[in-house]
Amino acid sequence: MHLYLSSRSPLHAVYTNEDGQVMYKVETTYGLGNRTSTISCVVPHDIPRKITTSARKPAAPPVERESTSESGGEEGGRKHGSVDGSRAARDGGRSSGEAEVDEAEAREEVDMRDRFALLAQIEHKTVTSSIMRFGGDEVETKTYFKKKGWGWYGRNRVFTAPDGREYKWLLKMFTSELILYDPHEKTKTHVAKFHPRSLGIIRKAHPAYLEIFPAGEHMVETILITFIYIEKLRKDKERASRSSGGGP
Repeated sequence: MHLYLSSRSPLHAVYTNEDGQVMYKVETTYGLGNRTSTISCVVPHDIPRKITTSARKPAAPPVERESTSESGGEEGGRKHGSVDGSRAARDGGRSSGEAEVDEAEAREEVDMRDRFALLAQIEHKTVTSSIMRFGGDEVETKTYFKKKGWGWYGRNRVFTAPDGREYKWLLKMFTSELILYDPHEKTKTHVAKFHPRSLGIIRKAHPAYLEIFPAGEHMVETILITFIYIEKLRKDKERASRSSGGGP
């Protein structure tokens, strides 16, 4: 499974699948030295949505009718603001058929837009532990992740997934990679890997994408949430290393 990014940065991108369908969106804001990443998942289109009055065309002013006589005259002398006037105000002077067509067009236009629901938030902190919020829980990253082994940019991170198994994010030179953590296994079980954007100079050109192997397809959202934290951590360490003259 591939999740393609709309930009080169995992922290500011829309994620789509191989069919071009939008799946997730990540937005990161800045404030007082810290950043907050908001991860949203797309809401399926088969879930109905209520059309608000803002999606309808504005109604025309009420159509006033003059009575034919002082006493009421024709049709019992309906006065301004009668039932006919109210109907005209509601339909904007259009026929009922035209009003139904406009409402259908408004519904189709609204349904074509992607809707998102909050999946998780990550407060990236520089001094104290970062905070992750998802599934109704709030947890500090120093509690959620354990440091195991060494990567190119410091200690790798191990976490326990909802399936009860442990997984390890590897902080590599140019990317982050997730494997099943089992210190007794000699072979690695690949779970996910981030592929940065390629301009086609050395390798075939492709957008940035997060590759999820079969071993991780049952926990895509857990992978995405932890990946956003890990890649931010790795990139910060990469920038720090370059500024000190020690980067690749």
